[in-house]
Amino acid sequence: YCGDVSNLRSVADRQGASASKDTFLVEIRIIDVLLASDEMAPFCQLHFINTSVNTIPGLITQLGLVSDEFFLRDLTPEGQSTSATVTSLSKGDRKGCQLSLDFSSHKDFWKNAPELNVLFSDAKVILCRRFLNEMLQYTINESILVGSLLPKFFPKVYDPLGNPSPPLLFKMTMIQSTIFLPRNSRSKDLVALQASEVSLSGFHVGSSWEINEDEEFSGKQNISMNAPSSNDIL
Repeated sequence: YCGDVSNLRSVADRQGASASKDTFLVEIRIIDVLLASDEMAPFCQLHFINTSVNTIPGLITQLGLVSDEFFLRDLTPEGQSTSATVTSLSKGDRKGCQLSLDFSSHKDFWKNAPELNVLFSDAKVILCRRFLNEMLQYTINESILVGSLLPKFFPKVYDPLGNPSPPLLFKMTMIQSTIFLPRNSRSKDLVALQASEVSLSGFHVGSSWEINEDEEFSGKQNISMNAPSSNDIL
């Protein structure tokens, strides 16, 4: 569900003809997204308030999303013991945390892998393995939602030697946030992690160190030449 679209226009309309006509900025007051399980039972609600989305195509395609308030609610029966899985850490009128997402994809993806940067600020996160497994289905399973869309936008490409293209580089940063790790969905026993800034990132290693086969072979020869004979051992 998407409500109250307050602004949908090309950035070129605001910046003049010099801007790309394919550059768009969308400002939306409220967005609600419901995710359902395989049995079509809603298990998750994503809520965005005062959100702007912009896209800039070209040699480097860029997509950005900024939301003043974002919260995620677990709708499963096991998740009813908590108010929300992701919400604002601060007490006050603000219910959600601040969210920023930036994605960039270079046309020459062999030299520049696509990048995804996600930033949470003032977030309170309750992390359960059960709920995490449900969410991973939408990104790993190629038959539903995100998992089914990724191959269409980012098809698997191989070079003549059979090497796949570089994978997505990602970085998730949490500023002034707290992560709660309960024993299970119904338990009050938990571990809380709080830090001014925490980052989780993935990177692609294009190659490892080189091995000089000549030196390695000569080293083996030296070892065998210096090894004691059976007569010496006896």
